[in-house]
Amino acid sequence: DIDRVVRLLRTALAQPETVRALAVRSGPNPSRAEQAVWTATALASLLGRRDASDPEGRRWLADTLAAVQAAAEAYRPDPDGGWNAVPGQPDPGRHNIYVTGLALHMLLASRAADAGWRGDRARLDAMIGSTADWLAAAFVEGDAPGWRRGPGDDRPPDSGITLLIYSALGRACSEFGWAPPARIRDGAL
Repeated sequence: DIDRVVRLLRTALAQPETVRALAVRSGPNPSRAEQAVWTATALASLLGRRDASDPEGRRWLADTLAAVQAAAEAYRPDPDGGWNAVPGQPDPGRHNIYVTGLALHMLLASRAADAGWRGDRARLDAMIGSTADWLAAAFVEGDAPGWRRGPGDDRPPDSGITLLIYSALGRACSEFGWAPPARIRDGAL
């Protein structure tokens, strides 16, 4: 049942090792965006369920989601829509395509939960639009269209990352009204 899942999550997020894993760290052993992004996605998904816990449990989910979203901001150093794998990287504009695809799913889960970004729905909508647009700009056309592992990668697009991003952009179309460029629609066919 959902209340049991919320209780388990509360216990897990109270553990020192979980707190350390979600803490933003730069330097020689930096934290990774995936931990915050997946945690925020899980929290938003639980909050978005209409049977999600009692009022106190829903309040905890909303407050914890906002706190994890605040930590996730370290991986989005500028508003261009791209997300980074680690905070404070030397070239903050060198975004990670995989993390940006995961982040779009997280943003859409937050929207589906009517949570906003740290409570701000307009800001969340702007972030969804810019993240979807950034992913569209990173699309590679050709015999095997899709997305590569990262900027500067000259290998063919990665099929796993491509499927992840197509699913995120598909959700952005159906849940947010984002309109993909024709080249992405054609590449999906």
